[in-house]
Amino acid sequence: MGIEPGSRMIARVFRRLASHLSDEFAGLGLLYGVMRHRGLPPRLGPASGVDVNELLSGDPARLFGPLPGTVHLRACSDPLAAAEADRVAGCAEVRDFAFPSSEATEFEVNDSVRGRLWRAERGDRPRRVVLVVDGVMQASFGNIRAFARTCCPAGIDVATIDLPFNHRRTPEGFRPGQLILGGDLPHMLSVLRQAVRDTATTFRGLADGGEYPGGVGLAGISFGGWTVLQTAALLGSIWKGEASRGPRWVCGVCPAADLLLALTDGGAIVRAARRNLRLSRDDLARLAPVAASIRPGAFPRPVPADPSETNGDGANRVMLHAGRFDRFVPNHAIERLAAAWEGELTWHRTGHMGLAAAPPYLKAVAEPWTRDLLWQGGGAPVWSSESE
Repeated sequence: MGIEPGSRMIARVFRRLASHLSDEFAGLGLLYGVMRHRGLPPRLGPASGVDVNELLSGDPARLFGPLPGTVHLRACSDPLAAAEADRVAGCAEVRDFAFPSSEATEFEVNDSVRGRLWRAERGDRPRRVVLVVDGVMQASFGNIRAFARTCCPAGIDVATIDLPFNHRRTPEGFRPGQLILGGDLPHMLSVLRQAVRDTATTFRGLADGGEYPGGVGLAGISFGGWTVLQTAALLGSIWKGEASRGPRWVCGVCPAADLLLALTDGGAIVRAARRNLRLSRDDLARLAPVAASIRPGAFPRPVPADPSETNGDGANRVMLHAGRFDRFVPNHAIERLAAAWEGELTWHRTGHMGLAAAPPYLKAVAEPWTRDLLWQGGGAPVWSSESE
């Protein structure tokens, strides 16, 4: 027998309540356990040496600078013990890599971009890889392993990097992610710049290194979702004349699709950031150009639309996922991004923490990445100065 309509309604109410409580309790824990750790005052001014006027110009070419250089990832990587590969079915090898960031800060540990690569056993077709970036306050590889457990058995590699001031790049005395949102607007913008530039450097290393003729996909969770979407947007517009190759597809999981809006209109997780920013409504109005320069939806769609997308038998190369009960990021910003990029928006009956950290949801997110149609057809655009 099926569930009665009244029972279904009660189940939906309890699911919504549980999701809200999970987000709020997690947000409060992160707020007081991370963002306000040691009661430190907000950081003032850029974290790196970039000029404040460049950051506040509203011009993304000035805010993010020229396309950063590439890196030979294989040459700067070392294999880990076999036990790490054994944790992921279908994984032949796990390697850690590190290279200097293009942005220099006062913290040496933050100035080295650190990443990890799970290499799949299968090699029966051109090798493919997904570059995944996790969210703020990452403390382990749990989310990335969840993706690898879906991708590696399908013959797809998974790579990741730690965001600035996050995970293994956290300076001593701070909590992971505390310095990402723990400052004024120039500080925050300089960290955003470093996050995108580090991601772009890693993407170039994967796309142009010759090891992945099957292409590179870009995916991210929450703040990591914003990072990869903004990186893709810049690669497809501002940096198009400098990049040689673009991403095969992009995927954002509960992304902060409008980051400045999220930091002024979000839930518990951003209360400390709002306090640090101290932006009034008049300030926000004056900062409209700055907000647009860090809003992926303000840029053209960064990946080509395959003709099969329109007739229903293809795979949309822009995939967005949102939690209906999300208390961290504004879902209407994700809806606007989906409309602007003509992307596929999938709704999940959970909150931010459920979608961003629960293995069943992460598996559901990653399963479409294994479809051949997503990697074939229109494929990744080849960009060069001659193509402009």
